[in-house]
Amino acid sequence: MEIEITDKATLPEWMQEQVKDGKLDLSGFKQPEDVTVLKNALDTERKAAAAAKSWTGLGVTPDDVKEMLAAKAKAEEDKAKASGDFDAILTQKQSAWDAERAEIEGQRDSSQKALQTYVAGAALSTELANGKAKAEGIHAIPKLFSDRIKVAFADGKPELKIMMADGLTPMAGRAADGLATMDDLVEEAKKTFPSLFETEMKGGGGMQPNAGDAASKTNQTGTTGLLTNKVAGFSDLPLN
Repeated sequence: MEIEITDKATLPEWMQEQVKDGKLDLSGFKQPEDVTVLKNALDTERKAAAAAKSWTGLGVTPDDVKEMLAAKAKAEEDKAKASGDFDAILTQKQSAWDAERAEIEGQRDSSQKALQTYVAGAALSTELANGKAKAEGIHAIPKLFSDRIKVAFADGKPELKIMMADGLTPMAGRAADGLATMDDLVEEAKKTFPSLFETEMKGGGGMQPNAGDAASKTNQTGTTGLLTNKVAGFSDLPLN
């Protein structure tokens, strides 16, 4: 699907390259995602798989390796305790704590990012519907503008801030503090993607809808009046 673009400068830089002849092709279009957590998890799995494979040739299972590592750590801790080397014990414990904390923080950041994306998309979709966006617009625009909406939580409630195309500069608008509202973002979307919104149509020949019906009724009434005056008994005939 292609949509018309009137000013590609309002789009993120990575998206501007996709505009040709004033049109943006959305077929198979995907927004870049932060896959850092996924890459880290994949690297961990690959290392674990490589380690397990190296021990498999010796007839040792992954569970056996875990038990061996745990036993090794326990032996090193006991040795450090016996020698009074409490610094070594502390270092060992600190390493374990750091690894556990990094894993928890990675899961937290991933969940927070997903929540922010959902909140921003839901809020924008609602305003697009109110702004007469077509079904494809409600589907596509939140994906294209997601990096324009920053979400923060205060006392458990989301606070939205609209940004410029660079995703960093706050956008000016009609809010009391001079910043942009979601309505301002929708208005920009209308200018950038006019084909994704419904247009207000008037009656044919520049007449308002139903104006033709009114004119027809007036003409019919006028004609009837003239014939009634000229033809005896015409007023008794049914109009339909």
